Amino acid sequence: MFGQNPDGEIGPDIPLRLADAVRVAFPMGGMTVSGLRREAARGRLVIMRIAGKDWVTLDAIREMMDKCRVEAGAPICGAAGIGKALRPPSGSSSLEDAKLAAQATAKRIIEEAKAERAHQRARAENGGGPEVRLKKPSV
Repeated sequence: MFGQNPDGEIGPDIPLRLADAVRVAFPMGGMTVSGLRREAARGRLVIMRIAGKDWVTLDAIREMMDKCRVEAGAPICGAAGIGKALRPPSGSSSLEDAKLAAQATAKRIIEEAKAERAHQRARAENGGGPEVRLKKPSV
């Protein structure tokens, strides 16, 4: 049936203006009219243009959501299945290269920190360098 049912609910095939569709289909926010238009431009949402105005149905939004669904991958930081999982580069050599680069960076940071501490100790032992005194203004 086309339209609202007796309970006043909007049917899945009723045309809604984009702003109304955003409020109904995304009641918690996060989607905008421009977001729906972007999805239509990408071919994932069917929009009707009637009398120069853009309309969409809840069925079309549901189909768009199905097309946009991201398959769960490996957990990210303990969050099982939230969002698209980041996967390490394929191949053991690229993983080994990444580990070695991370270790080298960590070692360099530690060595720089040690050198800075040694420099600060040497300055403290040698009197801390030249002392600058400001003249007090005469009153």
